[in-house]
Amino acid sequence: MGLQEAKDELLRATKYTLQTICAACDYAEGKYGRPDGLDMSVSELFRIEAHRFLMYLASSDGKIVPEERDFMNALFGMNLSTQDYVRYITQADIYSVDFENAIPYSIKFMADYEKRIREDEGVDDGTSMLPLMMQFLESTGEFFIKIDGETQTQEIEDLNTYMSAKKAYLNSILKTIDEEECGIIGPKKGSVEKESQNTNYNQYNLSDEEENALEDAKDYIDSQPFSHDELVEQLEYNGYSHDLAVYAVDNCGADWDEQALKAAEDYIDSGAFSYEGLIEQLEYNKHSHASAVYAADHCGADWDEQALIAAQEYLDSGAFSYKGLIEQLEYNKYSHESAVYAADHCGADWDEQASIAAQEYLDSNEFSRQELIEQLEYNGFTHSQAVYGVDSVGF
Repeated sequence: MGLQEAKDELLRATKYTLQTICAACDYAEGKYGRPDGLDMSVSELFRIEAHRFLMYLASSDGKIVPEERDFMNALFGMNLSTQDYVRYITQADIYSVDFENAIPYSIKFMADYEKRIREDEGVDDGTSMLPLMMQFLESTGEFFIKIDGETQTQEIEDLNTYMSAKKAYLNSILKTIDEEECGIIGPKKGSVEKESQNTNYNQYNLSDEEENALEDAKDYIDSQPFSHDELVEQLEYNGYSHDLAVYAVDNCGADWDEQALKAAEDYIDSGAFSYEGLIEQLEYNKHSHASAVYAADHCGADWDEQALIAAQEYLDSGAFSYKGLIEQLEYNKYSHESAVYAADHCGADWDEQASIAAQEYLDSNEFSRQELIEQLEYNGFTHSQAVYGVDSVGF
């Protein structure tokens, strides 16, 4: 196995472990409810805190290298630039003593959940997810500081310092698993005191602006479908900086395929679209091509019926020959088969369509009888239909 294949395999394993931890958090939250004041799921919070942990390690040698950036983006499903990371690390004060000594709140919440599960169900201590959460951070950190091929002494020291506080916390939890103080505990003695002992958003190392941006992003997603870039633009329109908007959108928990699907269903409910036309419309609204294709494939549209609706709309607005209607539908990206289906089932009287077209031509230009017949034939009417149309307008 080559070096890149080994890295890819480690990334897959790391993703799997992360998903396992998040699933356990979701199970516990579903059973006992979300902690008061927390406006995101505990699994989302763990992802954010794990991401910040890697940002902290990436800062150890004073620079963010492409390998570190790409790994974080791949693991957490983001698309941040190196400068995005640099700005965020600086603004959030991640590379700091306070950060490395703090216990992630997602781990504290999980400790409280597990205490309650043991009280209710008498589960053995060996099933605790806390060691797995710690192991995930440590093993991911060990891999991460080697990812650029150059492990600095400072990186090793920072990893050990960060993990020592968490291991001490874990040991205290496992030793006192059945005691009252096993619930959510305050900061370690000697660490910087929080503004309040009550659970609130700011305690998760999120600034007020980050909290507000996240809340607004989730409100928008709850109210209507957005693409990733549309939502970033909406938050920027509301006055958030680009960095804050990107942070909020990346962490709002949206499934962008599902957002595209909701948008596709809205479009289908409001008008007729071809398969390709729907994909183009979604891409115009900045959904990715992959999400747009997913939406078109799963929206449940009957493309023949969509073509039929479009055909009837065209006939309501102007005159078409059978051939001309098919060509118009194909121009708008309907398949040939769907266009033929629509023309065959639209209920049009092609003689009457020729009559309407003939009158429209006479209203705008002068024609001889033969010229008008030829014009109608040029537009796809049969000779007999063209003659009928010309006769009906008095020629």
